[in-house]
Amino acid sequence: MNEISTLVKNRFKDVSLDVKSEKIVSIYKKRKHRKVAALAGALSCFVIAATVLIQVNPKSVERITIATEKFLSNLFSESTPINVTADSSVPTSPQRATEKNKSTKPSKNDITTSGKNTSSYNQFIDSKKQTEPTYHSQKVLTKSDSSSNPKVQTTKTTEPAKPAAKSNSTSNSNNNNATEQTDALESDGIIYTSDNYKYTLFNNGTAEIHEYFCNSKSNISIPDKLDGHIVTSIGYAAFYCHPELTNVTISEHITNIGESAFEFCSHITNIIIPDSVTNIGKSAFQACSRLSNIKIGNGLTKIDANTFKYCKALKTVTIGKNVKRICEGAFQSCRYLTRITIPANVTTIDNFAMGYYKNNNTKIKDFTIVGYTKTEAEHYANNNGFAFIAVT
Repeated sequence: MNEISTLVKNRFKDVSLDVKSEKIVSIYKKRKHRKVAALAGALSCFVIAATVLIQVNPKSVERITIATEKFLSNLFSESTPINVTADSSVPTSPQRATEKNKSTKPSKNDITTSGKNTSSYNQFIDSKKQTEPTYHSQKVLTKSDSSSNPKVQTTKTTEPAKPAAKSNSTSNSNNNNATEQTDALESDGIIYTSDNYKYTLFNNGTAEIHEYFCNSKSNISIPDKLDGHIVTSIGYAAFYCHPELTNVTISEHITNIGESAFEFCSHITNIIIPDSVTNIGKSAFQACSRLSNIKIGNGLTKIDANTFKYCKALKTVTIGKNVKRICEGAFQSCRYLTRITIPANVTTIDNFAMGYYKNNNTKIKDFTIVGYTKTEAEHYANNNGFAFIAVT
């Protein structure tokens, strides 16, 4: 027993060994590790069992001494995992590590040195993608060899989550056809950089603006080409929150303006949407608080939800002749928009599409709709108590 006590005391110099009281103390204070605290109890049971064996068979001292040395060696070995079996209710140290490291978000250790993601990391990324918009190529970054293409950005970053851009099931057939054509385009998933733009490429060789990152220019024109690729799309939140912009010219090559593309560009004053644009996503120009004039081209068939919401300085709107639906909130809280002309081809105006502010609780004073009799324009005006002027 004295030999076992000596071995233990040499390993735990600050430990007070008292077999009679079956305690081993001061270990946790020094080591400050849960694993050691659990092993202290196991060591106490080990010493007591060894004492009983020695009393029964004094000749077993040598073998028990060797076993004790091995036990203590394993305790302080960094490479050998220690399994505590003295008390089945106490988890082993690997179990404790597993419980401690459980997290909803994978750590950097979940990514292998080759750059490929582990299954847990993939599951996390997949869950995040479900909250991102699905129109065109979204901000998907993949690792690539920067030496072969110096314009590829390989930094792994993510954008803040935005509402998913999903087409409404009740939209008209023409708008559905336009959406299906653009959805057929697939991005290569790589972010390229040219001048002040980041962009991705579709499988037909055209480009979509992924992000505009210059903050010093007030007047810009959407480029016709980037590195020789025709720009046909302004992606999701590409110009999000650029208050320095006062004028943006959209080129005739653009067919799509993504969801929230210009949201919170609070100093833009005029927007002309060319006839080439066939789709505008939700909230594309929301909260452009100084936007006063809008001209919508003839290529658009639907003004989506909240497209011009909170454009509080808006006074003049020209709607293209092929627009068939104006969705809820499209012109909501545009307090200075007191008069709007609705083309005859508009067959659907959703509730609270226009003429309201303060979360649809208050009507805009003297709001007037100009349109053709026996059309949706007159129907919306009558149902909401707005003035209607018939086109003669």
